[in-house]
Amino acid sequence: MDQLYEKHIRPLELKLIRAAWRILGDEHEASDALQDALARIWKHRWQLETHANPPAWMLRIVLNAAYDRLRLRKASEAEVLPTELASAIPSPTSAAERNEGKSKLISEIGRLSRNQAQAVLLRLVEELPYSDVAAALGCSEATARVHVLRGRERLRKRLAYLDSAEPRSKP
Repeated sequence: MDQLYEKHIRPLELKLIRAAWRILGDEHEASDALQDALARIWKHRWQLETHANPPAWMLRIVLNAAYDRLRLRKASEAEVLPTELASAIPSPTSAAERNEGKSKLISEIGRLSRNQAQAVLLRLVEELPYSDVAAALGCSEATARVHVLRGRERLRKRLAYLDSAEPRSKP
């Protein structure tokens, strides 16, 4: 059993935790999501030897666990109004504000549909080829490309809206 773990899971641990963190934005929650996913993977460990693409299968389970935690978090939090969100967008003048901008980007990715968010994260952040994105999403490569394209377009529009809603200071 330890051989299965060392062969299939250990080499991907860092990649899996990063994928969960990019969805959740919190190291501890990402670690918890990874543990949930590893329990599911271990329960069905026989698929590690029989699945056509075990890394994509494991990544899919981790992404699902992260989205489960994100759904639980969102259900317990109050909905942020667009005007409140727009006023919270940082200017690019300090490192702290840039870090906050990254968290807003992650937050906006979280507003995409599940497939679009996963496709955007896997393709643009993890820099996986479309074939791996498609395998992780369980769809064709063409569909994965569409998810990435539509996700990028929605992000571009949403971030442009937030940028235009931000009050400008006078010079």
